[in-house]
Amino acid sequence: MKLKAALLISALSAVVFAPANAASQRSVDPRTFDVAGVKTGMDFDEALAAAAKNFQVGKEDIRIGYATNNPVTNTKMPMNFSYEKDGVDFIVHFEPRVPVDKQRPLVVSQIRYELPWTPANKEAMGKAVLEKYGRQSNYPNALSLEWCQKPSTNPGMGCSTDMTQAVLKYTGVSIQMYDPAWTNARIKYVEQSQSRKPSF
Repeated sequence: MKLKAALLISALSAVVFAPANAASQRSVDPRTFDVAGVKTGMDFDEALAAAAKNFQVGKEDIRIGYATNNPVTNTKMPMNFSYEKDGVDFIVHFEPRVPVDKQRPLVVSQIRYELPWTPANKEAMGKAVLEKYGRQSNYPNALSLEWCQKPSTNPGMGCSTDMTQAVLKYTGVSIQMYDPAWTNARIKYVEQSQSRKPSF
């Protein structure tokens, strides 16, 4: 009788706790998210307009980075822009677009938004990210929140075990979005362009 009772309790526990464990993992595509209006995949002009609208400033108030060589087009282009005001620090990084698009040669690959460090700012940011993006993929981890399509089965690992997927990460007073697909495409393109047939 005791054995049957123990088995029944064990079976009920499995039923009760299984949905909670299954619900802990949340697969989302962070490429659908924006940070201050900017999404990965946007071109330079789209991202600049989105950032200006978010911060309610003119495009001229956003600092355009120095032009550097675009290894895909072999021309010099600004590969980032940033906005700073009252301690708010926002920066967008670009990669050359592959496949090549002459009308939209750059693509957003990384976005970072940061507030000055204070306990109040940390608390406000923690609430704001959950309101905007929903429960993190690495729930119940509350120290470093991450959103991705393929979260690790170990919540403590978050999404960082797969370096090929887009990840939105929040820690303290900063949010960072990174989509490595654009970097990987650029690396592959440059490597292929350097391929040569041996002729010795």
